Amino acid sequence: MPPVVAEIILSDGSTLRCQRKIIRTVINSFAIRLL
Repeated sequence: MPPVVAEIILSDGSTLRCQRKIIRTVINSFAIRLL
């Protein structure tokens, strides 16, 4: 994921729950690719 996208997601504190869901989804997608 590009750093710019990560900064935009992390900078938006009003959507903390959505932020966590997005981070989990990204981590899971990377984990599946690595396995």
